[in-house]
Amino acid sequence: MKSVILSGILLAMLIALPANVAFAIGGTLILGVETDQGRLDYSQNPSLVGTNTATLINEGLLIPDDKNQAAPALAVSWNVSPDARTYTFKLRKGVKFHDGSDFNAAVVKWNVERVMATDGALFGPIFSRLLDSMETPDDHTIIFKLKVPSASFLGTFFDRYDNMFVIQAKSCFDADGKFIKPIGTGPFKFVEWKQNDSLTLVKNENYWNPELPKVDKLVLKVIIDPSSRLNALRSGDVHITRKLPIEAVESGVAKKPNGYRVDTSIGQTISLNMNINYAPLADVRVRQALAHALNREDMNLAVSFGIGQATHQYYPKGMPWHFPEIKALEYNPKKAKALLADAGYANGFDVTYTVAQNNQELVEAANVFQAMMAEIGIRVKVELLDEATAIGKAFSGDWQIESFGFGMFSDPDTLYLKAFYPGGIYWAATTGSNNVKAITAGLDAGGAEGDPAKRREIYKGITQDLVDHAPWLFMFNYPFSYGVSDKVKNYAPLANDWYYAGGGIPYATLD
Repeated sequence: MKSVILSGILLAMLIALPANVAFAIGGTLILGVETDQGRLDYSQNPSLVGTNTATLINEGLLIPDDKNQAAPALAVSWNVSPDARTYTFKLRKGVKFHDGSDFNAAVVKWNVERVMATDGALFGPIFSRLLDSMETPDDHTIIFKLKVPSASFLGTFFDRYDNMFVIQAKSCFDADGKFIKPIGTGPFKFVEWKQNDSLTLVKNENYWNPELPKVDKLVLKVIIDPSSRLNALRSGDVHITRKLPIEAVESGVAKKPNGYRVDTSIGQTISLNMNINYAPLADVRVRQALAHALNREDMNLAVSFGIGQATHQYYPKGMPWHFPEIKALEYNPKKAKALLADAGYANGFDVTYTVAQNNQELVEAANVFQAMMAEIGIRVKVELLDEATAIGKAFSGDWQIESFGFGMFSDPDTLYLKAFYPGGIYWAATTGSNNVKAITAGLDAGGAEGDPAKRREIYKGITQDLVDHAPWLFMFNYPFSYGVSDKVKNYAPLANDWYYAGGGIPYATLD
């Protein structure tokens, strides 16, 4: 009897609660983002903000889980043949694009064919290199047959720190193939884009997961300055933001501020990329000299206050693809000067370092690098540009040194095939088409090797080649930071990802 009475009291209390108590559904969630979208055609958008947004409007066949492993999205199951040459996906039934058209195997096939035929499409080179044919035996099955075995092909569909292959509706494009607007299957629908100001999305009422999203509207406000983003969070002008001033992260993690919370996760490895079309950098001795003049520990302390981690490998310590036995070219300015003299640059040379000004960590790293290189006679000019212009300049080839941040993909091929393999989408834009034959051969072998232990040995060799040939210099891993208003519930980011299996923006609610 007592339990019945208590149940009645609890029910009465719940009925009496106001409708807008915590975990209420609806409302407008406002995000403060560090840069503009750049492009809304997400098959060609290499920016972090743009590709994070892509996963709210568009979806891939798979989605990462909280361990960055494959989970179902538009595909409900998948199978990889023993020889890693046939990938079969069973697709989700009853899914509609935002324009009301059907999602099916034919439209997946059309998307793959479109990026293969489109210059500048992020996944065109990967599909063109690997894909032999596609079969669609029914509306909800697609089979990819590969030219060669590939142990990493699955990552194309979910491994997405800065991009993944998303499925777009045919109506995104006009009859001439010109992009009109983003139309996907995701939890939010596109409403309006005000360049360099904001992007507005609304709830997809017909989303295949009827429980999501929780809010009615999503606004992404561009706030370039990190301190201004923090102030917007403090004032309540935004509910969630990221890439906070590192000093605020340091204090915020140690002691929770009033009205919001701050946290970090393993973030992005900051790279220094060198264009071999600029004569001094074509000489491996010069690139090695820069490596010997780089004090990564000091740079990490100066830029991240030691919260980050100095690293000479793409994957920092603690990550599965880190190789502790591979050592950096040691910090040795005397050796750096000797290498420069041997290459014919005893008096140094002038070089321009292009960087996106909205990324605090990139700007500060450029300034620290400038000071370090001055010690060996290299005169570095730091050129600050907005992110879209910096990325455009990289792809145009009109640069000498540049810097980007790359987050942690679950498989190294997801980055390496784009950056270090001839024809990869980043290859010319981040190395000036530096064909290091040992790396190319290693990627061919690593992609085809199905045995995990043997494959690891191959990528250990690739990592050593990256150190020795120095097409890039990996400098330090900068932590992802984010601030979340106490009004936001049920939101936990995954390495700054906005949507993943079981979490992210679609799950967020407002008090």
